Amino acid sequence: MNETGSYPGQPWLWLYSLWYQVEPIEVIGRTPTFQVLLIMGLLTWPSSAYPSSPASNILPRKIPIYKLIWREHYRAEQST
Repeated sequence: MNETGSYPGQPWLWLYSLWYQVEPIEVIGRTPTFQVLLIMGLLTWPSSAYPSSPASNILPRKIPIYKLIWREHYRAEQST
């Protein structure tokens, strides 16, 4: 993928590389990669479990953000 500006690499990798700069992770082991993967796994787990949540189908009705996003589409559909 293309580089962004003068920064090499992918933009989504900043979160992984951030953990290598944290002092306790840097000091604990010779290779902190396992610790970084563990942290990222723990941070990712709740978001990956969200779609299987029973309440996930109620949220769009309670917080109707989709109406703001799709309002132009709904207007065009009603006019035809």
